[in-house]
Amino acid sequence: MGLVLLNHYVQALFLPFQNCSNTPHRIKSRQFKEGNIWEFFCLLSQVSWRQMYVESDVNAKFEVFIYIFLYYYDTAFAIRTVYWRESEET
Repeated sequence: MGLVLLNHYVQALFLPFQNCSNTPHRIKSRQFKEGNIWEFFCLLSQVSWRQMYVESDVNAKFEVFIYIFLYYYDTAFAIRTVYWRESEET
């Protein structure tokens, strides 16, 4: 086998980087406080789990369970967007 040389030129792009210390950063988070946990337990206690017993297939039962669980999880522990700025340390 011989050596194959390709005539492709390397292309480079220079993007100037700005000091982002004044730019707010977004962070997605959930809050797990006592009130949220209590709300989650209350929501789960009010669920009728009869649909799980109606299903005969194990996968269908799991899908029903995970749908209900995640729905109330997202309700009690909603994703919040938090904005913050870095402070310059000198």
